[in-house]
Amino acid sequence: MKHWRYILLTSLTMLLWGGRGFAQQRIYGSVADHVDGEYLPSVSVSLLQRDSVKIQSTVTNERGRYSFDSPGKGSYILQFTSLGYKGACKDLVVSVPKRITEVDAGLMRLKRDATLLGEVKVTATKIKMFQRGDTVVYNADAFSLAEGSMLQALVSQLPGVTLNDDGRIYVNGRFVSSLLLNGRDFFKGNPLVALENLPAYTVKTVKVYDKAGEATRLLGRDAGDKALVMDVNLKREYNEGYIANADMGCGSSDRYKAQLFGLRFTHLSRLALFGNLNNVNSNKQPGRQGDWKGDDTPTGRQKTVAVGGEYSYENRSHNVGFSLTPTFSRLKTDNQAWTSGQTYLDNALLFTRGQTANLERPAALSTKGKLWTRKKKWSGELYAEAQYEKKSVESLARSASFMNHPHASTEILDSIVAGTASLAGVYNYLNNSLTGNGENYKLTLGQTMRMKVGGDLLSADAEYSYTKECHNTRSLYQLATYHSDASRNQRTFGATNNHMYQLKANLRYQMFLSGKFNDFLLFRYGFSEDALRSSNPFSASPYHPSGATQGGPTPPDSLRLDQANSYSLSEHHYKHTLEARFRYSWKVAGQLLALSVAVPVVWHHDLRGARYHLAHNKVFVDPEVVLSADKFAPGLMQTAIVGFNLSHAMPQLPDMVPFEDTRLPHRVVRGNAQLGNIQKVKAFASFSKRMSKHQSHFVSSIEFCNTQGAPTNALFFNTASGIQTLQPHSTYGNWKASLMIDAGRAIALNDRLQLSNKVEAAWLHTIALSSTDGHQLNRNPINNLNLKEVVQLTCDISSATKVGLYASATIDRVASEPHEFDPYTVGCYAVGCNVVARLPLHMQLATDIRMLGNYGYSDTQMHKKELVWNARLTKSLMKGRLQLMLDGYDLLRQISNRHYIINAQGRLEQYTNAIPRYVMMHAAFKINKNPKKK
Repeated sequence: MKHWRYILLTSLTMLLWGGRGFAQQRIYGSVADHVDGEYLPSVSVSLLQRDSVKIQSTVTNERGRYSFDSPGKGSYILQFTSLGYKGACKDLVVSVPKRITEVDAGLMRLKRDATLLGEVKVTATKIKMFQRGDTVVYNADAFSLAEGSMLQALVSQLPGVTLNDDGRIYVNGRFVSSLLLNGRDFFKGNPLVALENLPAYTVKTVKVYDKAGEATRLLGRDAGDKALVMDVNLKREYNEGYIANADMGCGSSDRYKAQLFGLRFTHLSRLALFGNLNNVNSNKQPGRQGDWKGDDTPTGRQKTVAVGGEYSYENRSHNVGFSLTPTFSRLKTDNQAWTSGQTYLDNALLFTRGQTANLERPAALSTKGKLWTRKKKWSGELYAEAQYEKKSVESLARSASFMNHPHASTEILDSIVAGTASLAGVYNYLNNSLTGNGENYKLTLGQTMRMKVGGDLLSADAEYSYTKECHNTRSLYQLATYHSDASRNQRTFGATNNHMYQLKANLRYQMFLSGKFNDFLLFRYGFSEDALRSSNPFSASPYHPSGATQGGPTPPDSLRLDQANSYSLSEHHYKHTLEARFRYSWKVAGQLLALSVAVPVVWHHDLRGARYHLAHNKVFVDPEVVLSADKFAPGLMQTAIVGFNLSHAMPQLPDMVPFEDTRLPHRVVRGNAQLGNIQKVKAFASFSKRMSKHQSHFVSSIEFCNTQGAPTNALFFNTASGIQTLQPHSTYGNWKASLMIDAGRAIALNDRLQLSNKVEAAWLHTIALSSTDGHQLNRNPINNLNLKEVVQLTCDISSATKVGLYASATIDRVASEPHEFDPYTVGCYAVGCNVVARLPLHMQLATDIRMLGNYGYSDTQMHKKELVWNARLTKSLMKGRLQLMLDGYDLLRQISNRHYIINAQGRLEQYTNAIPRYVMMHAAFKINKNPKKK
């Protein structure tokens, strides 16, 4: 019975393989424009014998694809003709076995015939979105944007698209793995560069589709390696030649901004350069559309310097290429926060007030390089990346903990220091100043290789990385306790020296079965090793301040090494994976159903040496089953998915070390050698439907996840001193259920009035562990219900004028039966509108105004309502090449950053500093030059 899973899988494979028989082979391929990569419809494609005798012919569909029956093994010629393009031919050899029912002729790029192309002006209604097979196409010109907007402003307006501040893009809840430019990678791994620097006026369309990988190209059929991408296609006049865009300005409150971007583009090479210098925190434009909420304003104050570039080249045959991407950034951040917190104890609540000020100066330099080749039967890629980071930090933190609700904000900290506050209900007061600096180095080398073996695929990849981290910190620590003798005043010095390397390798063999639905059986062996060698000396010495909680310290003669908190270690994590994955698909009522089953067997082997020796071995089986149904029709794209997976993990070795870390005397951390393994069960389902008619979309998803054995930090609270001790314990009974529904469509005015509504709900059940007697842990279940809704109504009054209305609300309700507190509800809301309008004299106004509010906060000062108004007035000169812009940020001086965080341990309400109101005048100049026509 031990191997029943493998016996069942093998039997099922043989049954399905043997029962299908062999179908007629089909030849298929696609045709695209040589310059911009646009797929070409209505291209005539003929299959000829070697003596030019025509066998059969067809035309490409709206997606530029064609297919016809294969005449059998042999050597043939494909001939392509289309109005406005030069005729072309290519050789085709059919040599795959009969069980492979589809033969890929690849992509054919046709060159334009300049003698036949003339200037044609087409006027039509601008449609924002339409489907082309399984591709969603957004028409960039159909979106009204503020003059001077970058790609970021365009992407944030696309229906069904969510753009996070860190550059991550989601479409209908799915993560976009790559942002492409004309079908090719563009600053891969750092989409913010393209989003913040590529001018929106250069964009023709934005396409979202599942892009086939290199394995599909080699095999000529779907190899199951598709990934969701967003492909930005430039307008024809920007596809070859030079683009340059410069934006510089200065304003009140010492605000400034300078942004430079240059792009040289040909069908073989691309050179991009960018530079960014500003202290305005954010690149969001006035008049923007988006998911407005109370916590999306930039926090803190930040100065940014960033420069970089990318050069890529591929030969005329498009089978060899390379890219090089160097970048440099330097930041200076000033973050200040005032916090009010509540921590759940087994029979009471712990209240805290705190204030922090952090000044950080990170600088980073990185260089990425990639060399690739694509041949008919194999392909390979070599890549390397070198990174260097240097950082310094200055921090000041002070806080106090209370037995009862203090009914005051952080000003009570000043009262404690001044001695005017009653100390009867105060556990302790902490003042900690810290300075630090550090350097990180990282080198990564890797390679991938794929080889066609008959009709199957053999692939291998390997990656090695080395990281060195060197950090030093110095602190002045003062802890005053008012009901015990646990007060502590000390100076500390800590150092961390880490040397880490990681090795990963995978070997795969993918065998394709009979039939035309791309069924396969895949076997994979994976190996990884993570190693760490670390040295962490820590020194501390007491000092005698001139006052109980303030005043200058008398420095000691020298710091003494704290043996109890100093340690060296070495760790090794080995993982071996054997995986079998099977896919079977069939058609039912016009829908393509696909069943995917994966059974990975994973062996973990962890070792820890030096001060504490640990060794753990465990084998897990992590099965996954996914059933999908896809339906594609003209103007319709529909997908349904249901699945289940089981995963396991071992606890982290540092959590299992019987070590007590007292470097912060008010917050002690202990290890727990009794931690168990972690098991996670997830079930999920989703449905999405997009229709070109009325530009409608409907997306829904539901998910349930149950986690057993997850480590949770148990809180041991000393009721005399207020000192907290944290120790991880395995908890059972944590689960989360979530639901999302997102729908939208055009409702009136010839599809120019559009309504969308997104609802999200999550129910989180977590287990908190706490103790106030130092021994008996109490298990406290916490239930958290989170609700969120966003409604947007937009109207394109004309091609140059847009009006939008927005409303959003977020609600969190927390309850726990064993705790001695009533359930509470906190939330925030926002309502507002935005306008982009063309004015006389080649001017444009872009503005947004919104009302923000919070409720349910324990600190009543957090309940302030804010009316936030931003605006931009633009004047275009020199036929649009020069734009003068006047920006106003927070014109009513209302912005204040208020946030709340809720988890199993409690809740935290936070107020942070923000940049002041400012008005900025800046000018943007754009140049583009196309090559001369031959």
